[in-house]
Amino acid sequence: RLQSVATASVVLSLSEALPCRGHLAIFRGSNGILMSETFKDYGRGEAEVALASLVASQPGRVVAHPLFVAQDPNLLWPLILSHGCIRAALEYVAPHVDWDARLGNVVPVKACAPLIDGATSGTILRRCGADVCLNLEMEESKGKFSLCSRCRRRRYCSVACQRSDWFLHKAECSKVATPPKPAPPLPEATPPPKPVLSP
Repeated sequence: RLQSVATASVVLSLSEALPCRGHLAIFRGSNGILMSETFKDYGRGEAEVALASLVASQPGRVVAHPLFVAQDPNLLWPLILSHGCIRAALEYVAPHVDWDARLGNVVPVKACAPLIDGATSGTILRRCGADVCLNLEMEESKGKFSLCSRCRRRRYCSVACQRSDWFLHKAECSKVATPPKPAPPLPEATPPPKPVLSP
């Protein structure tokens, strides 16, 4: 995880990828293969408080070491999303600590090839609609991924992905594709009878 962050080989979802299960991180592992994992939608403040408590928990020891933080995706990825790296998050939550003395100087790492051609830091990417597929495209690219022809909402990189995802997608697709039934017309209101006045 840390190697992929250091080499800018990470894509984080900006919204929940899986409803009620969290965001998605896609990253290149040390073997060069794309991997993914979900992480909870903790706010920036919650992740920073957890990191600050690690810094304060053992004053003489380095519990808040990047290797320790990287073990928990629910702490790591929200900090990366907010700060870009663990070192920046540590310096933000504990500016009084001499992080060069504790962790050593920052060593620049050569960036590897981006996850997709033409993508730079901050580029918004789109993932294939099939949950098991990690293929990506740049959001502004037109025509690489195909839209579901029925609901026109979900995009797929191939027909095979669309077919494999149909079991999960059909409920969402049918809700969107089927227009709601029109309400029955209201019966015409009859005016109230005129009161009869007696002299």
